[in-house]
Amino acid sequence: MSRLPPRRAAVLLQQVAQIVRSGASLEQFLPTLERTRDQQGLRALAALRAILVQGREEQVSPAELDEVLGMGSAALLEAALRQGRLADGLSLLARLEQQRDDLRRAILRPLLPAPIVLLLLAGLPGPFHAIAEGILLCSLGCMLLLLWLRRSTGRMAATLYCGLESLAWSLTPSLTQNPSRARLFWLLSAAIEAGAPTEDLLESASRALPSRLARQRVGVTQEKVRAGRGLVTALEESGWLESWERQRLELAQDTATLHRQLHLLAQEDLADCRRAGRGLAIVLAIIPNAAVLLALALTLVVMLNAG
Repeated sequence: MSRLPPRRAAVLLQQVAQIVRSGASLEQFLPTLERTRDQQGLRALAALRAILVQGREEQVSPAELDEVLGMGSAALLEAALRQGRLADGLSLLARLEQQRDDLRRAILRPLLPAPIVLLLLAGLPGPFHAIAEGILLCSLGCMLLLLWLRRSTGRMAATLYCGLESLAWSLTPSLTQNPSRARLFWLLSAAIEAGAPTEDLLESASRALPSRLARQRVGVTQEKVRAGRGLVTALEESGWLESWERQRLELAQDTATLHRQLHLLAQEDLADCRRAGRGLAIVLAIIPNAAVLLALALTLVVMLNAG
Protein backbone atom coordinates (compact mmCIF):
# COMPACT_ATOMS: atom_id res chain seq x y z
CA MET A 1 0.00 0.00 0.00
CA SER A 2 1.11 3.57 -0.67
CA ARG A 3 1.44 6.00 2.22
CA LEU A 4 -0.98 8.93 2.20
CA PRO A 5 0.83 12.29 2.67
CA PRO A 6 0.37 13.54 6.25
CA ARG A 7 -1.60 16.71 5.49
CA ARG A 8 -4.11 14.86 3.29
CA ALA A 9 -4.32 12.03 5.81
CA ALA A 10 -5.10 14.55 8.57
CA VAL A 11 -7.92 16.10 6.49
CA LEU A 12 -9.41 12.68 5.64
CA LEU A 13 -9.26 11.43 9.24
CA GLN A 14 -10.86 14.63 10.53
CA GLN A 15 -13.67 14.36 7.97
CA VAL A 16 -14.38 10.75 8.97
CA ALA A 17 -14.23 11.73 12.66
CA GLN A 18 -16.89 14.41 12.04
CA ILE A 19 -19.11 11.85 10.28
CA VAL A 20 -18.75 9.38 13.16
CA ARG A 21 -19.34 12.10 15.75
CA SER A 22 -22.54 13.20 13.99
CA GLY A 23 -23.92 9.66 14.23
CA ALA A 24 -24.31 9.35 10.47
CA SER A 25 -23.39 6.22 8.52
CA LEU A 26 -19.98 6.24 6.83
CA GLU A 27 -21.48 4.26 3.92
CA GLN A 28 -23.78 7.22 3.23
CA PHE A 29 -20.83 9.58 2.77
CA LEU A 30 -18.41 7.18 1.05
CA PRO A 31 -19.42 8.12 -2.54
CA THR A 32 -18.81 11.81 -1.80
CA LEU A 33 -15.47 11.11 -0.10
CA GLU A 34 -14.34 8.78 -2.90
CA ARG A 35 -15.05 11.36 -5.61
CA THR A 36 -12.50 13.76 -4.09
CA ARG A 37 -9.72 11.19 -3.55
CA ASP A 38 -6.87 9.86 -5.70
CA GLN A 39 -5.59 6.27 -5.56
CA GLN A 40 -3.79 6.80 -2.23
CA GLY A 41 -6.88 8.36 -0.68
CA LEU A 42 -9.08 5.51 -1.92
CA ARG A 43 -6.77 2.96 -0.28
CA ALA A 44 -6.92 4.91 2.98
CA LEU A 45 -10.72 5.00 2.77
CA ALA A 46 -10.81 1.26 2.09
CA ALA A 47 -8.69 0.63 5.18
CA LEU A 48 -10.97 2.83 7.31
CA ARG A 49 -14.08 1.19 5.89
CA ALA A 50 -12.74 -2.27 6.77
CA ILE A 51 -12.63 -1.21 10.41
CA LEU A 52 -15.49 1.24 10.80
CA VAL A 53 -18.17 -0.33 8.61
CA GLN A 54 -17.44 -4.01 8.94
CA GLY A 55 -16.29 -3.54 12.53
CA ARG A 56 -13.49 -6.08 12.31
CA GLU A 57 -9.89 -4.80 12.28
CA GLU A 58 -8.68 -8.25 11.13
CA GLN A 59 -9.90 -7.38 7.63
CA VAL A 60 -6.78 -5.18 7.32
CA SER A 61 -3.56 -6.12 9.08
CA PRO A 62 -2.05 -3.66 11.62
CA ALA A 63 1.07 -3.28 9.46
CA GLU A 64 -1.05 -2.35 6.42
CA LEU A 65 -3.07 0.13 8.44
CA ASP A 66 0.09 1.78 9.77
CA GLU A 67 1.48 1.93 6.25
CA VAL A 68 -1.51 3.60 4.64
CA LEU A 69 -2.88 5.72 7.52
CA GLY A 70 0.19 6.46 9.60
CA MET A 71 2.25 5.02 12.42
CA GLY A 72 0.15 3.73 15.32
CA SER A 73 -3.17 3.76 13.43
CA ALA A 74 -4.06 0.15 14.18
CA ALA A 75 -3.42 0.25 17.94
CA LEU A 76 -5.11 3.63 18.42
CA LEU A 77 -8.24 2.75 16.44
CA GLU A 78 -8.51 -0.64 18.14
CA ALA A 79 -8.34 1.03 21.57
CA ALA A 80 -10.87 3.67 20.50
CA LEU A 81 -13.28 0.99 19.29
CA ARG A 82 -13.00 -0.93 22.56
CA GLN A 83 -13.80 2.19 24.60
CA GLY A 84 -16.54 3.47 22.30
CA ARG A 85 -14.51 6.62 21.53
CA LEU A 86 -14.03 6.11 17.82
CA ALA A 87 -14.40 9.79 16.87
CA ASP A 88 -11.81 10.77 19.49
CA GLY A 89 -9.44 8.09 18.18
CA LEU A 90 -9.78 9.38 14.62
CA SER A 91 -9.18 12.95 15.82
CA LEU A 92 -6.04 11.80 17.65
CA LEU A 93 -4.78 10.20 14.45
CA ALA A 94 -5.54 13.39 12.53
CA ARG A 95 -3.56 15.37 15.11
CA LEU A 96 -0.62 12.98 14.77
CA GLU A 97 -0.62 13.41 11.00
CA GLN A 98 -0.77 17.21 11.30
CA GLN A 99 2.17 17.11 13.72
CA ARG A 100 4.08 14.92 11.30
CA ASP A 101 3.45 17.45 8.53
CA ASP A 102 4.67 20.30 10.78
CA LEU A 103 7.84 18.33 11.49
CA ARG A 104 8.50 17.65 7.81
CA ARG A 105 8.11 21.32 6.98
CA ALA A 106 10.43 22.34 9.82
CA ILE A 107 13.15 20.08 8.40
CA LEU A 108 12.68 20.48 4.64
CA ARG A 109 11.80 24.16 4.27
CA PRO A 110 15.29 25.47 5.22
CA LEU A 111 16.88 23.15 2.63
CA LEU A 112 15.00 24.55 -0.39
CA PRO A 113 16.68 27.94 -1.06
CA ALA A 114 20.26 26.64 -1.41
CA PRO A 115 19.73 24.26 -4.38
CA ILE A 116 17.54 26.84 -6.13
CA VAL A 117 20.31 29.47 -5.87
CA LEU A 118 22.92 26.93 -7.00
CA LEU A 119 20.80 25.97 -10.03
CA LEU A 120 20.49 29.64 -10.97
CA LEU A 121 24.24 30.11 -10.61
CA ALA A 122 24.89 26.98 -12.68
CA GLY A 123 23.07 28.64 -15.56
CA LEU A 124 25.48 31.60 -15.59
CA PRO A 125 28.64 31.57 -17.71
CA GLY A 126 32.23 31.50 -16.52
CA PRO A 127 33.40 30.65 -12.99
CA PHE A 128 29.86 30.84 -11.59
CA HIS A 129 28.86 27.81 -13.63
CA ALA A 130 31.89 25.72 -12.68
CA ILE A 131 31.68 26.39 -8.92
CA ALA A 132 27.91 25.87 -8.70
CA GLU A 133 28.12 22.73 -10.82
CA GLY A 134 30.86 21.33 -8.59
CA ILE A 135 28.85 21.93 -5.42
CA LEU A 136 25.71 20.41 -6.98
CA LEU A 137 27.55 17.31 -8.22
CA CYS A 138 29.23 16.73 -4.84
CA SER A 139 25.90 17.16 -3.02
CA LEU A 140 24.10 14.84 -5.44
CA GLY A 141 26.82 12.21 -5.07
CA CYS A 142 26.59 12.31 -1.27
CA MET A 143 22.79 12.04 -1.39
CA LEU A 144 22.88 9.05 -3.74
CA LEU A 145 25.48 7.32 -1.56
CA LEU A 146 23.35 7.84 1.56
CA LEU A 147 20.22 6.59 -0.21
CA TRP A 148 22.06 3.48 -1.38
CA LEU A 149 23.43 2.80 2.10
CA ARG A 150 19.96 3.26 3.60
CA ARG A 151 18.27 0.89 1.17
CA SER A 152 21.03 -1.71 1.05
CA THR A 153 20.44 -4.94 2.96
CA GLY A 154 24.13 -5.77 3.24
CA ARG A 155 25.62 -5.92 6.73
CA MET A 156 28.56 -3.64 5.96
CA ALA A 157 26.34 -1.00 4.33
CA ALA A 158 23.92 -1.10 7.28
CA THR A 159 26.79 -0.74 9.76
CA LEU A 160 28.26 2.18 7.83
CA TYR A 161 24.89 3.93 7.55
CA CYS A 162 24.18 3.51 11.29
CA GLY A 163 27.66 4.88 12.02
CA LEU A 164 27.01 7.94 9.87
CA GLU A 165 23.60 8.37 11.47
CA SER A 166 25.13 8.14 14.96
CA LEU A 167 27.66 10.81 13.98
CA ALA A 168 24.87 13.04 12.68
CA TRP A 169 22.87 12.51 15.90
CA SER A 170 25.94 13.61 17.88
CA LEU A 171 26.81 16.64 15.74
CA THR A 172 23.34 17.94 14.87
CA PRO A 173 20.85 16.45 17.39
CA SER A 174 18.29 19.20 16.78
CA LEU A 175 17.89 18.21 13.12
CA THR A 176 18.46 14.44 13.36
CA GLN A 177 17.62 13.04 16.79
CA ASN A 178 14.89 15.48 17.82
CA PRO A 179 12.53 14.69 14.89
CA SER A 180 12.53 11.00 15.88
CA ARG A 181 12.03 11.90 19.54
CA ALA A 182 9.14 14.19 18.68
CA ARG A 183 7.37 11.54 16.59
CA LEU A 184 7.84 8.90 19.27
CA PHE A 185 6.67 11.16 22.11
CA TRP A 186 3.62 12.33 20.13
CA LEU A 187 2.73 8.70 19.46
CA LEU A 188 3.14 7.63 23.09
CA SER A 189 1.15 10.66 24.26
CA ALA A 190 -1.69 9.73 21.91
CA ALA A 191 -1.52 6.09 23.06
CA ILE A 192 -1.84 7.03 26.73
CA GLU A 193 -4.65 9.47 25.97
CA ALA A 194 -6.53 6.85 23.91
CA GLY A 195 -5.89 4.05 26.38
CA ALA A 196 -3.96 1.99 23.83
CA PRO A 197 -1.24 -0.45 24.97
CA THR A 198 2.13 1.31 24.76
CA GLU A 199 3.77 -1.96 23.65
CA ASP A 200 1.64 -1.99 20.49
CA LEU A 201 2.58 1.62 19.75
CA LEU A 202 6.28 0.87 20.33
CA GLU A 203 5.93 -2.01 17.88
CA SER A 204 4.48 0.41 15.30
CA ALA A 205 7.31 2.88 15.94
CA SER A 206 9.95 0.17 15.55
CA ARG A 207 8.61 -0.43 12.02
CA ALA A 208 7.68 3.06 10.88
CA LEU A 209 10.18 5.62 12.21
CA PRO A 210 12.28 6.87 9.26
CA SER A 211 15.60 6.69 11.13
CA ARG A 212 17.23 3.25 11.31
CA LEU A 213 19.01 4.22 14.53
CA ALA A 214 15.71 5.38 16.03
CA ARG A 215 14.07 2.05 15.15
CA GLN A 216 16.91 0.20 16.89
CA ARG A 217 16.50 2.35 20.00
CA VAL A 218 12.76 1.73 20.06
CA GLY A 219 13.53 -2.00 19.86
CA VAL A 220 15.68 -1.64 22.98
CA THR A 221 12.84 0.26 24.69
CA GLN A 222 10.43 -2.55 23.79
CA GLU A 223 12.72 -5.16 25.32
CA LYS A 224 12.99 -3.21 28.56
CA VAL A 225 9.21 -2.71 28.78
CA ARG A 226 8.67 -6.43 28.22
CA ALA A 227 11.24 -7.13 30.95
CA GLY A 228 9.04 -5.21 33.40
CA ARG A 229 10.58 -1.75 33.32
CA GLY A 230 8.27 1.23 33.51
CA LEU A 231 7.83 3.21 30.30
CA VAL A 232 9.69 6.28 31.57
CA THR A 233 12.60 4.23 32.91
CA ALA A 234 12.78 2.23 29.67
CA LEU A 235 12.87 5.44 27.62
CA GLU A 236 15.76 6.81 29.67
CA GLU A 237 17.77 3.58 29.67
CA SER A 238 17.44 3.25 25.89
CA GLY A 239 18.74 6.77 25.32
CA TRP A 240 15.55 8.71 24.59
CA LEU A 241 15.55 10.85 27.75
CA GLU A 242 17.97 12.92 29.79
CA SER A 243 17.87 12.42 33.56
CA TRP A 244 16.06 15.73 34.15
CA GLU A 245 13.44 14.75 31.54
CA ARG A 246 12.93 11.44 33.29
CA GLN A 247 12.31 13.25 36.58
CA ARG A 248 9.84 15.54 34.85
CA LEU A 249 7.94 12.59 33.36
CA GLU A 250 7.95 10.63 36.63
CA LEU A 251 6.38 13.61 38.37
CA ALA A 252 3.77 13.81 35.61
CA GLN A 253 3.13 10.08 35.98
CA ASP A 254 2.31 10.60 39.66
CA THR A 255 -0.23 13.29 38.73
CA ALA A 256 -1.76 11.37 35.76
CA THR A 257 -0.52 13.97 33.26
CA LEU A 258 2.14 11.86 31.53
CA HIS A 259 0.52 12.22 28.10
CA ARG A 260 0.57 16.03 28.43
CA GLN A 261 4.25 16.11 29.40
CA LEU A 262 5.20 13.78 26.56
CA HIS A 263 3.31 16.07 24.18
CA LEU A 264 5.12 19.11 25.61
CA LEU A 265 8.51 17.42 25.21
CA ALA A 266 7.65 16.68 21.59
CA GLN A 267 6.60 20.29 21.00
CA GLU A 268 9.88 21.48 22.54
CA ASP A 269 11.79 19.18 20.18
CA LEU A 270 9.81 20.58 17.24
CA ALA A 271 10.60 24.17 18.30
CA ASP A 272 14.28 23.25 18.66
CA CYS A 273 14.20 21.68 15.21
CA ARG A 274 12.71 24.86 13.74
CA ARG A 275 15.40 27.02 15.35
CA ALA A 276 18.14 24.74 14.06
CA GLY A 277 16.48 24.74 10.62
CA ARG A 278 16.63 28.52 10.48
CA GLY A 279 20.31 28.37 11.40
CA LEU A 280 20.92 25.75 8.72
CA ALA A 281 19.15 27.93 6.16
CA ILE A 282 21.57 30.78 6.96
CA VAL A 283 24.57 28.47 6.62
CA LEU A 284 23.31 27.06 3.32
CA ALA A 285 22.67 30.57 2.06
CA ILE A 286 26.26 31.51 2.86
CA ILE A 287 27.66 28.68 0.70
CA PRO A 288 26.24 29.95 -2.64
CA ASN A 289 27.09 33.53 -1.68
CA ALA A 290 30.65 32.47 -0.92
CA ALA A 291 30.74 30.77 -4.31
CA VAL A 292 29.58 34.00 -5.95
CA LEU A 293 32.26 36.04 -4.15
CA LEU A 294 34.93 33.53 -5.15
CA ALA A 295 33.73 33.62 -8.75
CA LEU A 296 33.83 37.43 -8.75
CA ALA A 297 37.33 37.39 -7.32
CA LEU A 298 38.49 34.93 -9.99
CA THR A 299 36.86 37.04 -12.69
CA LEU A 300 38.61 40.15 -11.38
CA VAL A 301 41.97 38.35 -11.36
CA VAL A 302 41.44 37.18 -14.92
CA MET A 303 40.48 40.70 -16.03
CA LEU A 304 43.51 42.25 -14.34
CA ASN A 305 45.83 39.67 -15.87
CA ALA A 306 44.26 40.24 -19.28
CA GLY A 307 44.93 43.97 -18.95
